[in-house]
Amino acid sequence: MVLNLVLIGLAVALDPLPLTAFMIVLPSKRGVRKGAAFVFGWLVSLAIVVTVTVLATGNNPPSRTRRPPWPRWRSGSCSAPSWS
Repeated sequence: MVLNLVLIGLAVALDPLPLTAFMIVLPSKRGVRKGAAFVFGWLVSLAIVVTVTVLATGNNPPSRTRRPPWPRWRSGSCSAPSWS
């Protein structure tokens, strides 16, 4: 649980870095070409992450009969969906 929170926090903290790098690259000399290369590299890395994820999971999503890891929250008229 703590590791999940640390990973989510790390992802949120590092999220603005690619945008910042892109904004620095664009006004530089031959910025449009470098910007296009930056976007292409980002798309390639995204494709690699998707490929590794599909290969690691065997393209099998979690079963629907499995209960979610969080507890059921029920209070008054607001209730979580039934996961039975």
